[in-house]
Amino acid sequence: MPADIAAQSDPVETCPAIALAGAKRSHVRWYVLLLISLMYMITYMDRSNISIAAPAIAREFGFNKTEIALVFSAFAWAYAAGQVPGGWLADFFGPKRVLLVIVPFWSLMTVATAWASGATSLS
Repeated sequence: MPADIAAQSDPVETCPAIALAGAKRSHVRWYVLLLISLMYMITYMDRSNISIAAPAIAREFGFNKTEIALVFSAFAWAYAAGQVPGGWLADFFGPKRVLLVIVPFWSLMTVATAWASGATSLS
């Protein structure tokens, strides 16, 4: 058997788990867990805020319970529709890059919601 073929079949080079077995543990995983937990907390607060604001929204626009339910479902459908493209983008560009773009964009759109409500109340 030639030497180059034997070198290609080295299990340490072909199996990442074996290659990383000797790697030092770091605290990065706890930092990532903290960031993910904060992200989920913010998204939970976003979803909670609309349910708290629902009575005021219904009074302001004259919505009945069915129409408010449609507002809630529109939020859920838009959230769910973003999951598949977000996953594809994360697979293609990497999760760090995608989150670095999506989270500020999401925050900007949340602020834009307040701007829109302020603009309609001024007119």
